[in-house]
Amino acid sequence: MSKPPLLYGDLEPGRTFEPFVLKITEQFVRQFCEAVGDRNPIYFDKQAAQESGFSKPVAPAAIAGIFGRRSYLERYAMPPGGILVGQEFEFTGPAYVGDELTAIARVERRFEKNGKKFVAIGTEAVNQNGEVVGKVHFTAIWPK
Repeated sequence: MSKPPLLYGDLEPGRTFEPFVLKITEQFVRQFCEAVGDRNPIYFDKQAAQESGFSKPVAPAAIAGIFGRRSYLERYAMPPGGILVGQEFEFTGPAYVGDELTAIARVERRFEKNGKKFVAIGTEAVNQNGEVVGKVHFTAIWPK
């Protein structure tokens, strides 16, 4: 089943999307790290994580790129022709292996500049304890 396109006209500021849940399993972390070539032992080894100040293995902070985009594209398709023009990440706490993150995206603003349509979307991810572990802000030129 194909996803409906996420059109500019549907992106009113304040719109929120259905929560996206991401389980941080050991397998997920291994696959992610293998894909990006990150072999930091704090992701796999409890002792290494503890020596770095964590209670147990952590997930790479770069997973924010996954929950940030999937939080609004899990049920929709990005129309062709969009261009990512900005992204900001804010990490407020570690995501541990074993955590379940819930990410909710919200349209922050929508504007036109030089004949192009822009959309800014922010996502906040909380763990199973309700603690915010990260925020992501994307700005994109949206297809016409």
